[in-house]
Amino acid sequence: MRCLPHPLACAALGGLLSTAQAGPTEHPVPTGAGTTPAGSFYAIVGMAPANGDPTLCGSRTTLVVEVGDEVNFCYLVYNDTPYENGIHTLNDNVYGDLFVGMPLNFPSNSIYQYNHIARAEETGFHDWFWLAQFGAEKYGAAGQLRLVVEGQPTIQATPTSIVADGSSAQDVNVVLRIANAGNQILRWELNSASSHPTTTGESSSPLGPPSTPSALPVPAYAFGGWDLTSFTSLNLREPSILIDLVNPRPGNIIASTFIGDDFSKIYAVTSAGGGSTFAIPPNTLVRLATREDALGASETIGTLDAPVGADRWQGLKWDAVSGNVYLFGRNTLYTIDPATAHVSLVGTVGGPGIPAGNEIVTMTISPEGQMYGIDWTSDTLVTIDKTSGAAQVVGPLGVNASIYQGGMDFDPSTHTLYWAGFTVGAEGELRSAIYTIDTQTGLATAIGDVANTNTFVLSSLSLAVPQSACGEHANPGLVTPSAGSGAIAVGAPAQDVTLTVHTRGLATGTYTSELCLRSNDSRMRSIAIPVTVTVVDSIFANGFETTP
Repeated sequence: MRCLPHPLACAALGGLLSTAQAGPTEHPVPTGAGTTPAGSFYAIVGMAPANGDPTLCGSRTTLVVEVGDEVNFCYLVYNDTPYENGIHTLNDNVYGDLFVGMPLNFPSNSIYQYNHIARAEETGFHDWFWLAQFGAEKYGAAGQLRLVVEGQPTIQATPTSIVADGSSAQDVNVVLRIANAGNQILRWELNSASSHPTTTGESSSPLGPPSTPSALPVPAYAFGGWDLTSFTSLNLREPSILIDLVNPRPGNIIASTFIGDDFSKIYAVTSAGGGSTFAIPPNTLVRLATREDALGASETIGTLDAPVGADRWQGLKWDAVSGNVYLFGRNTLYTIDPATAHVSLVGTVGGPGIPAGNEIVTMTISPEGQMYGIDWTSDTLVTIDKTSGAAQVVGPLGVNASIYQGGMDFDPSTHTLYWAGFTVGAEGELRSAIYTIDTQTGLATAIGDVANTNTFVLSSLSLAVPQSACGEHANPGLVTPSAGSGAIAVGAPAQDVTLTVHTRGLATGTYTSELCLRSNDSRMRSIAIPVTVTVVDSIFANGFETTP
């Protein structure tokens, strides 16, 4: 095949996207690349973030960008017909007609590339249609792209630390101002704790999960699909929207993890089966890039040297407490070296209350280092000892789990356990949904269905939420905010939160604490606000000061 240029020019278009620059480009494509059987006319359309190269040809059919980002739409049109197509029309439901009846000498066995660069404004679907004509013969190609446009909230909090002087006679009030300098609605939560405060040097309890469920986004990555071929991202609070990142992925993956707070690459172990032919064989430890500029690029680390579980690796998780990475398959627990893929046996998973012939189908580890699993034979949540594999039942899930395991992982900022459950109803109906699981009782509560389908299994789930120490130095009961959460629209005034520092009745001395302000600002998901208060005799109290 050969490529043909053409001097097309696109006018500015409104609606979903506004045109930044557009035009046709010539881009060499190897003969036969992406072709279908001879005698057909077809087009491949993909998206990529614009990088300054007008000839960039991306392959993404779903792309997530922020408001104002530029997107490069690339149309590759293949003419495998025996005819020379001379008249062309390209239509997009968002843009309208990009061109109509354009004379274009498009010989048989040739490729034409057309690029359109536009500025993102809002989320939506692009239905495109290309029509070519030679005499009475007409050939068409159509498809759909999905552009998810996300604004970026920018949180601002003042003061950045609080220093107050108070007396044992009365409490002190301090104002914390929260503002949004971004172009998307800001949602924030301010966590506090309750009980009697302690002075500096005494032990204090870390900040626990909020008293009400968080409404902030929970970003996650998953491997799944009915044939286990896709690599997707999603917000666990809106599981009906899946962002297809790589399809097909390079291996059959049902176990993955991030290590530390590095979310630019995800570690995964390949298993046998999966219903597809993969480039990477089973029993291989790989790293896949999640960065937009290298999305899905894989790096093979090594072949696992473990005979048990080799046909089906069901869990791979990094432990924030020990720093170890644990691998699980067919009721057998290992540690694995992420640098070499060397595997060391821990033990067989089982114990009191775990029925004979059980099968634990997924595994994860809490921020405190407790390992959990799901036994699909008894539909229960279990704890697993990381040093021996000994397991104990926590309690029933309350749903009928299937053997097609869904991944699970913790949100370390809220200590919430999420599960991508694939369950079976009383009448045999299937359901793929995101659940939260109560780690005290085992009860699973559905958040929503995955992509509005009952056949999409998210076999591995890895949350991209930092293991933040925000709130670790909280002093329970010292500070109470007047509001625990809020939302600030674009351009809306800042919100003032009154912080009541409870100095009444305290002995003289210095008390410290830490507030944790969390938000949907992806660049600053949590802000630690240190609090220092000095309690003096009431006759010496003179108010408070803050650090700007």
